[in-house]
Amino acid sequence: MSKCEISITFDRGNRVYIGGETVRGNVTVVVHEDTKCKGVSLTHCWRTHGRGNSDQGPSEVIALTEPQLLMAGEQLEFPFSVVAPKHPVTYRGHLTNVDHYIRVDVDVPWARDPWAEEEYVLLPGEPPAQFTGARDQLISLTDPPASMGWISKTVISVIAIVFVGLLAFFAMILLPFIAAIGVYLWVRTTALSSRLGTVEASMPHRLVAPQEQWPVSLRFTARKSFSINSITVELKGIESATSGSGSNRQTHTHTLISEKQILREGGLLTAGEVVDISTTLLFPSTRAYSFERPDNNIKWTAEIRIDIPRFPDWTKLEALQVVPIEFLGEQARLSDESVGAGKTTSHDIPVARSNSSDKDSVEFDSVQFDDEPFETAKASNGTGETKADQHHSMPIPASMVDLIRQLDSVNRNNNLRQEIINRVSGMPLDVSVIVDRVVTSIGAAMLAEEYSNGKTVTGEVEGTQQKIQVLTPENLNAELDSFRRGDVWATTVMITGWDTLYNRIQASAIA
Repeated sequence: MSKCEISITFDRGNRVYIGGETVRGNVTVVVHEDTKCKGVSLTHCWRTHGRGNSDQGPSEVIALTEPQLLMAGEQLEFPFSVVAPKHPVTYRGHLTNVDHYIRVDVDVPWARDPWAEEEYVLLPGEPPAQFTGARDQLISLTDPPASMGWISKTVISVIAIVFVGLLAFFAMILLPFIAAIGVYLWVRTTALSSRLGTVEASMPHRLVAPQEQWPVSLRFTARKSFSINSITVELKGIESATSGSGSNRQTHTHTLISEKQILREGGLLTAGEVVDISTTLLFPSTRAYSFERPDNNIKWTAEIRIDIPRFPDWTKLEALQVVPIEFLGEQARLSDESVGAGKTTSHDIPVARSNSSDKDSVEFDSVQFDDEPFETAKASNGTGETKADQHHSMPIPASMVDLIRQLDSVNRNNNLRQEIINRVSGMPLDVSVIVDRVVTSIGAAMLAEEYSNGKTVTGEVEGTQQKIQVLTPENLNAELDSFRRGDVWATTVMITGWDTLYNRIQASAIA
């Protein structure tokens, strides 16, 4: 038995806090043996865990006691309060997880120190001080490195000099190859200029928040007639984790999303034709915020591409920084208003997101792209009746099968599907779910109390290919713990919404 038993409790049962709030709780130390103690300390920190090496943020260490003799049977109580950091927020991904911890250590000389550690969930709150309102620049949220002594600086300077020397040596050897690459790039640039002229492409919001309007523009004048396959913008999010060191160092990557939005279909461009595209894309909901550490990263990029058949493509790649909308405040609201008058509005670009904060099992589901724009769904069917009109003439679904048939009938248009869902919102429906995964719901969202400690079930409605996500109350936890992927779970649910990102029905189980 350990010399001491340590327990940590928080003032909130769900352990959910927002950035900048005070995290309060209590530490209890129960002494089992007489022990000389050099002190009891509390450490507040965040760190990563997962596939890669662990990265850790700055630690706040608080001394709870001075050195003293702890007597068997004694129980000590220590209230604590610490300020939650503003960044990074809790993240549960494929390769990397970010969690915040309260750790307590009893310092016992010449023996293994008893300790205990508990985590809490941090949601976005106050923005870090680095956010000044600018949207066209990336912001470094990495902690500044500790200052180095003169010995360390000298060693680094020597290494840098040697590296530059080696680089210059190899550059001389590789000079012909470097020259060949330079010639290729010059020819490519000249060839593209002969067709496209000067291309003005802009993604002014390098700093972007989920669910806000994201502007993109492109303008050029064709210098000669030629065909294009398409003009697209591709959004890509990559999660990476590096494990090991030296020759055993290995980087693992996982693509969160790689989806293209067509800005212009293919066709012939005539000499002198002006291509002027100005559009806004609704940035999707995601919790995979940009994160940059030595061994764990989440990086986002956007690439505009003019795809020219049998010819080099013109491309422009920009790094994006995805941050919680709370970090942008009024700037995010102003951006919504300012782009509202844009020339065109597109449907969503889907982005993978975390659906749960279960610490051991969070999966970024495969996403589906809405092939038909909203404008197409509004088009007349030849009788003067629009698809929206057809929807309103449909009967209210009496079963889950009827509901899915109606959803399928509107060609996967997000807006019309949401309207259909609204008509059955709160209606109890029987459903059999082919289970894909069951995870804990704690911290996944600000849930109603009866669901906050329950489970989240995702899967497909039996007999269909329709995805569904069901929140369940705590009293069903024992039953759901026995389910595995592929099992069929029969229950009664109330429809609560439509997830446009995953084309998925959202529901809550009726206990």
